[in-house]
Amino acid sequence: MEGIKRFLFVSDWLLSRIVRKLFDFTIHVALLIVGFSTFWISIRLIFEYGEGLSDISRLEWWFCGLSLLLLWRYRRQLDETENSEWPAIRAPLLLAGKLSFILCFIVLFAFSVSVDHESSYVALNTFFVGSDFQLSIMSIVLASLYLSSPEHPTSQRLMESGENKNASAFAGAGQSGSVSDRPTQPEVRSEAKSVAKVHPNGDIEFSESRTV
Repeated sequence: MEGIKRFLFVSDWLLSRIVRKLFDFTIHVALLIVGFSTFWISIRLIFEYGEGLSDISRLEWWFCGLSLLLLWRYRRQLDETENSEWPAIRAPLLLAGKLSFILCFIVLFAFSVSVDHESSYVALNTFFVGSDFQLSIMSIVLASLYLSSPEHPTSQRLMESGENKNASAFAGAGQSGSVSDRPTQPEVRSEAKSVAKVHPNGDIEFSESRTV
C-alpha cells in the first residue's frame, strides 16, 4: 500500500511538471509567432499600396533608417558577446511578442470601458486600420530591437569577480571568527637554575631546578 501511494505521488508530481513544461513551451511559441507577425506587419504596412519606393512616406523612411541603425548596433553587440544565431534571432521576436500583447490589452481595455459600445467598436476598427496602429507597430519594432541588447561580457565578468570576492570575504570572516573564538591559553615561562651540593667526602654534585 505504501508503494502505491509513493507511485501515485511521484506520478502526480511528474505530470504537473510535464504540463508546466508544455504550457511554457506554448507561451514561448505564441510569443515568437506574434513577434514575427509584428515585424512582418511593419514591413507590409510600408508597402501597403504596392507602389514601390514611392509608397514610402517620410515617417516610414525614418523608421527604415532607425531600424537599420538598430540592427547594425545589435549585430555589433552580438559580435562582442559571441552568442549563437538562434538566441540572437529569438530575443527581439520574444520582446516584440510581449509588447504586442501589452498593446492589445491596453487598447481592448481602453475601448471596453466606454459606455457607448457601438462607438467603441467603430473607434477600435478605426484604430486597427488607421495610422495609429502603424505608429504602434513601428514603436514596438524599434523598442524590441533596442531593448534586446545582450549582456556585456565585461559586466558579466565583473559580476562573477564580485561574487568571488564576496565569497572569499565571507570565508575569511568565518575563519577569523573561528580563530578568535578559540580560548587563549596563558603563556607559561620557566627559568632554569643550577644548584651545587657538596657531599661530606668532598664531591660536588650539580643539579638543575626549574621555576615557573
